[in-house]
Amino acid sequence: MFPVWRNLNLTRAAAVCFSLPPRPALAPCSSRTGGCLNPDRRSSGSRYNVPPSAEFVARVSGIPTMAKLPYRETADGLDAAFIGVPIDTGTSNRPGARFGPRQIRVESAMLRAYNSGTRAAPYESLVVADIGDVNVNVYDLKDTCKRIREAYRKILATGCIPLTMGGDHTIAYPILQAVAEK
Repeated sequence: MFPVWRNLNLTRAAAVCFSLPPRPALAPCSSRTGGCLNPDRRSSGSRYNVPPSAEFVARVSGIPTMAKLPYRETADGLDAAFIGVPIDTGTSNRPGARFGPRQIRVESAMLRAYNSGTRAAPYESLVVADIGDVNVNVYDLKDTCKRIREAYRKILATGCIPLTMGGDHTIAYPILQAVAEK
């Protein structure tokens, strides 16, 4: 879908700046030539999903997934997955939390794959993706809680760790119920 995202790694300039060993040069990508020289990964040259560098993909472009990670339909094969639970029907006076997961994804475009202060590079050791939102019922809170519980049961059954972006605080109870069952 985004051929320029292939083979993205920490650049040589960044490696020198952070006193890291340099990485191999990136292969040129082109949709006209059929992609990059190493087309076995869609997001990076490794077996992990690494967010693309702003050097190659503008942070404001593309579909807004969490940290510009790939979107997946299911949690199968993932170590961790970002999932949104966009509800605010459990609150009485402050509606609007249903837009929380969407806004978190939009703002996360500024996140980087590597933390220069801590040298943490979580995307180089875990397979992480955004699996979208739980299909909630904005008119029936009991039904929504049931849907959340079922969605989390499926995620946990794959061995994946859900990283939840939520709406209101109601989402915690059905999520904890699913985790307790596991």
